[in-house]
Amino acid sequence: MDPSVDAPENFSVLDFSWSYQERFRPFADHGDAFLVVSPWGIYMANASPTLIHQIATRRTDWVKPIEHYGVVERFGPNVVTTEGSTWRDHRRVSSSAFNERSNAVVWQESVRQAGKMIKAWKRREGNDDGGGDEKAGMWVEQ
Repeated sequence: MDPSVDAPENFSVLDFSWSYQERFRPFADHGDAFLVVSPWGIYMANASPTLIHQIATRRTDWVKPIEHYGVVERFGPNVVTTEGSTWRDHRRVSSSAFNERSNAVVWQESVRQAGKMIKAWKRREGNDDGGGDEKAGMWVEQ
């Protein structure tokens, strides 16, 4: 799809930023999953947890379009930009880094940095009440 071509006003899903602008409205109108067919290709929009699970667990049935991942391949082939046996090799090597313990560390650090960011924004706006880090954690926990 060529983003330089304007999408028709009445069908915003032809614009790549539609999910930020429209949120769930197109799914309410068209269902949990729908196809957008245009001169630039076919695009599937999906908000179905069942279908997402099917796609994620049946890798051989749902081959990803690796030609779209060139920007991620800057440092060479990787788990995102490969398929088949090459993907399995990359997955085997990288999977040990992605576990519950490391995910917990990443989550805690994300909350800490979000709190610092909130605190900096408040200070810039003149609304600094001294809080931030702990408030971000409370917000995230809810």
